[in-house]
Amino acid sequence: MSTAKQVPSSPIVVNTWPFINATRNAFAKMMTSGATCLDAVEVGCRTCEDEQCDGSVGWGNHPAEDGETTLDALIIDGRTMSVGAVA
Repeated sequence: MSTAKQVPSSPIVVNTWPFINATRNAFAKMMTSGATCLDAVEVGCRTCEDEQCDGSVGWGNHPAEDGETTLDALIIDGRTMSVGAVA
């Protein structure tokens, strides 16, 4: 028989990559009154763009196979299905 585990009551930010400042800034945003998960994602992504996380994010990005360096971004609010993008 298994026992139920308690779910933390505070926000959690998970990052696939080791971009510590992006994770910290996203968490700090989540702790701001009225902030949403979408706000935290935007702040985390913006942090990596500003800091050029690992040299592959933002204006210092690596060129594609054709030698062109392009920038694009997409964010989706899963609750409302609202979408914003730049290319």
